[in-house]
Amino acid sequence: MRGIAEDEKGQIYFSYYNSIHRLNPKTGELKLLPLRNDFLNAPFGLAYYREALYTGNGIRIDLNTGKVDTLLKGPMTDQGVLTVDRSNQLWLGNQHKLYQYVPASRSWKVYRDQAGILDTFPYNISYLHEGQRSGALWIATVENGLYRLDRTKKTMEPFPPKITQLRHPRVLACYEDPNGVLWVATAKGLHRFDLVNNQMEIIGMPEGLHNDFINGLLPEGDSCMWVSTDNGLVRIRMEGRKLDHFFQEDGLPANEFNRISFYKARNGRFYFGGLNGIVAFFPGAAFQKERRKQDGRLLLTYYSKLDGQTQDMVTQLQGVAPEEGIRLSYKDKLFTLGFSLADFANPREHLYSYMLEGFEKDWSPASPSTMPGTTTSPPGNTCFASGPRTATTNGAPTTSLSRYSSNRPITRAPGFSLPARWWSSAWAIPFPATGCTPSANGRPISKSRCG
Repeated sequence: MRGIAEDEKGQIYFSYYNSIHRLNPKTGELKLLPLRNDFLNAPFGLAYYREALYTGNGIRIDLNTGKVDTLLKGPMTDQGVLTVDRSNQLWLGNQHKLYQYVPASRSWKVYRDQAGILDTFPYNISYLHEGQRSGALWIATVENGLYRLDRTKKTMEPFPPKITQLRHPRVLACYEDPNGVLWVATAKGLHRFDLVNNQMEIIGMPEGLHNDFINGLLPEGDSCMWVSTDNGLVRIRMEGRKLDHFFQEDGLPANEFNRISFYKARNGRFYFGGLNGIVAFFPGAAFQKERRKQDGRLLLTYYSKLDGQTQDMVTQLQGVAPEEGIRLSYKDKLFTLGFSLADFANPREHLYSYMLEGFEKDWSPASPSTMPGTTTSPPGNTCFASGPRTATTNGAPTTSLSRYSSNRPITRAPGFSLPARWWSSAWAIPFPATGCTPSANGRPISKSRCG
């Protein structure tokens, strides 16, 4: 599912690959538009404009006659996006070009800024949005953040001024509210820029998101922001920055959502498109989830290593006792640690994130798996940290956080250390006496591997 648009009657259009459907929200009737057999829209955007649908690859579909015209010739990438601004001007961004629609001739005209930046623009356009306070046309790119276009002066400048202010240069969507707050959805978190007070904030996995590849965003008034990700839908409450996560078990057709597949209808209904269709709802306080206290400890339940001397696999299945230690030689090439959460109230809701501190900069995407990927331990102090997140728990994975560091262990959770240059000397992994016990059933639930 990709582009979403709405006509004057409030009918909603959904675009995907070789067809377009029309939804009557009042009756719930869904109809397939009769199009020619070779119609192909791929993951292009969709817009409604003057009794016709326009696609991001330059196609015009007359809704009265059903006639399909190709207005742009030549090869098109799947990044084509459209928007209609408040002056009723239709815009198209495809590859490195920005186009204006000319209704009189039913054609697209290449837009040129005063300095000629767009003439040799090297970046692929990924999204277009007209700011509500600034009036600027925001041009998002795949490779280099945002650009702000002043259509009155025909001037264009990059935003933010330093691309390093974004955790990732790829921007998938943006939204500027009437107060001058610009929300930027990137491949690594949601960025909030206060354009009036020159302030910035980032909401990503370190701040509590289960997944920070942000595909779309829609505002719920000025109190909440909804974002679609590669793993679930999130409602961000502005007050306190509380997060409500939603997954398939909450009724979503799929956990993974698509880019350029989100829309707020004139009647206030939200639409988010994903792998298995569209989720549609009216937002509000009814979606606020109560935070459930996480009482269970995260326990180490399994340990094994490939003995570098004998090439035998050494395994310990009964968990790691607090008074014991794990000793690795520089010849040991890999080891495996399994962990589980001693909370059995809603085990299907448990999601975990982990990271190698000192080596990896970000938490892994939250998932039900407790099997971290194999990696090579880098020189210097390295620390493995893992923590649970549940579908009803907000914030970063700090509750029952297991953190394993080369300094003194965290008193609230078990720990081990990976000293500098561990491959050149034998070293011991000490465990504190808090929480390091076998799981309730005495056998490993899963494995985590690093090496």
